[in-house]
Amino acid sequence: MSLGTSGTLSTCQPEQIDCSGFEDINTFCSSTGAWLPLISTMNVTNAINSYRHLMDIDIKDFDNYLMASKPGAEGLFSFPWLNGARLPNLPGTRGEISGMTMANFTKPHLLRSVVEGVTFNLCKGIEIFNARGLVFDSVTIIGGGANSRAWCGMIADITGLTVTRPTVPDAAALGAAIQAHWCYRNSTYHAETVTLSQLLPEWLTSEQGETIAPDPVISEQYRQIYQRYHAEVYKRKARYLDESLE
Repeated sequence: MSLGTSGTLSTCQPEQIDCSGFEDINTFCSSTGAWLPLISTMNVTNAINSYRHLMDIDIKDFDNYLMASKPGAEGLFSFPWLNGARLPNLPGTRGEISGMTMANFTKPHLLRSVVEGVTFNLCKGIEIFNARGLVFDSVTIIGGGANSRAWCGMIADITGLTVTRPTVPDAAALGAAIQAHWCYRNSTYHAETVTLSQLLPEWLTSEQGETIAPDPVISEQYRQIYQRYHAEVYKRKARYLDESLE
């Protein structure tokens, strides 16, 4: 799971999977010959940063604010579709905040609501993968969002999966650098073909980083909150589709 400006969820399969009936799953080939089923969303860290900047919350205080609110943000929901939405596939939709009260309209609750919103949207991808028959017991978090332990813990609780925070969360840049080095080695030295695995540093080939297990009690709370959230998403999707036909 990549937590960047946009969000992606991908896995690796030895063969290309049949995505008939699963329009949200895209399939890409890997440089190793495998296949990478991928689901993507828009509005992840850019949406969170929009909220954070509006409330003047410094990035160093991000986790503290997030932990100052409880799961569900006391009923506050954010639908952070500031640039439209890709999952659900609603390119012309707009963001919303619902459920505001005098009690929950605070900085911690607002911040948690947008973090939960982008996470609920991205975790819908796991639900879609599961429906396709792809089952997981863990998820590795990469991208800028992986620097937040509180957010990674939230993902573990929402998904019910064990979360791993790798030693180097900027995996896209790291992977590009490793592949560039692989191409250079094989185009320069012709005596033998070097595989990608031979070029990986030891800390990438062994279990390293932090592992976060879900809290069963909080996971049950989030299971109900997640269902309520996506029921609201469904209502907004239906309304958007009706409006687009007018």
